[in-house]
Amino acid sequence: MNTDELESATYVAERRVLEIQAKLHRWARDDPHRRFDDLFNYLRSYAWSQVMKWLRRKHRRINRKDLRRRYCGGGWWPSGEERTLFDPGKVRTTRYRYRGTVIPSPWPTTG
Repeated sequence: MNTDELESATYVAERRVLEIQAKLHRWARDDPHRRFDDLFNYLRSYAWSQVMKWLRRKHRRINRKDLRRRYCGGGWWPSGEERTLFDPGKVRTTRYRYRGTVIPSPWPTTG
């Protein structure tokens, strides 16, 4: 077995995960007024399924229970010794608060 190829594959995999991390972080912080819980939970589900598909393709002979034990720390969210996959579902959403009479009227007031 050529260890250079193994190190190269590990490096490529780590780089791919870091790119996914960066995209998820950037997407989550870009526009703070467009944060919707359902959208972030959908994005969380999509990211999880893509990483798990990638891991299943990488380890074809391992069952899901062992895959979770190895790559998710016994839980459901993928994490490693150094990093954890960014979870968009944990992003706090900011709702527009009710401002009532503080909003200026577009019509001139007659007095």
